[in-house]
Amino acid sequence: MGKQQVIEFEINSGSVFLCDMRPGFTEDGVECALPSGKYGVALADSAENGGRGFSLVLDGESPDGRVSAGSVDVDGARIGIFNRKAFLDHFGGDFEDLFEWSDGEASPPMGGIVEISPEDNTLLKALVVDVQCDSRYQIEYLKSGAEKVGLAVTPIRPEITPGKARRFTRVDVKFIGIGEPWYYMDDWDYEPALEDVIESLILDQVLYCELVKGRHIKSEDVSPGAPLRQYVSKFRGVKRIGAFLEVDQNRAKRIPLPESLDVSKFSAETTFRELGDIVLSVLRYVRQRD
Repeated sequence: MGKQQVIEFEINSGSVFLCDMRPGFTEDGVECALPSGKYGVALADSAENGGRGFSLVLDGESPDGRVSAGSVDVDGARIGIFNRKAFLDHFGGDFEDLFEWSDGEASPPMGGIVEISPEDNTLLKALVVDVQCDSRYQIEYLKSGAEKVGLAVTPIRPEITPGKARRFTRVDVKFIGIGEPWYYMDDWDYEPALEDVIESLILDQVLYCELVKGRHIKSEDVSPGAPLRQYVSKFRGVKRIGAFLEVDQNRAKRIPLPESLDVSKFSAETTFRELGDIVLSVLRYVRQRD
């Protein structure tokens, strides 16, 4: 697979955030823990569905393995890469201001990768990658032995069949004791699978431990039968669950859930599998309802 452009990008925070741009940075993205250092960012050739992937590889490393880090749904044909905390701090914690700035900086048509920085802090750098096509993009950690040394981003959504509506279900789960909710996106072009839900939930909590607690935990070492509290001590149960349906990338609408969905039964001892089971049941309920 040929490379069309390679640039250097420095990560000095221990993590990087990848998100869709609509047309500025959005809060719906994936936080990836990576070692600090200089990375080569390389575009790949276009895939069959028109999308174009890319990779970030730590200088001097030759990855020999991959492991899933999540996915991003792109509807603006561009992906943003930046230090979420540092940029939010720079904009006073206001994501709307960050969105508007990134919209203005990255709005012209692009042919590859563009680096942008605030005028008053040129040391704070972000990337905008033109991936050419709206798609779901899979994000995988690149590994050298047991160490994470980069990321691979690949378009995975099949071509859209003319006249066929694209549907997605988003399930939001608000935990007791933890500020930001966890969410899961379900593409109706694929059958929902319990293992995918659990993998996403485990990965999210592992990243939480790495970024907030400084604890290094491998996702493959986390048992689906383990309580979330074992890895996130602040977890005290489930406060609420919400479901939203998006059709053809229009604004998502809230789907009322049945009263039988009693979140009070999910205590501080709730396991990854138990939470995965209820999320899967919500995904199936929305599909049957609509």
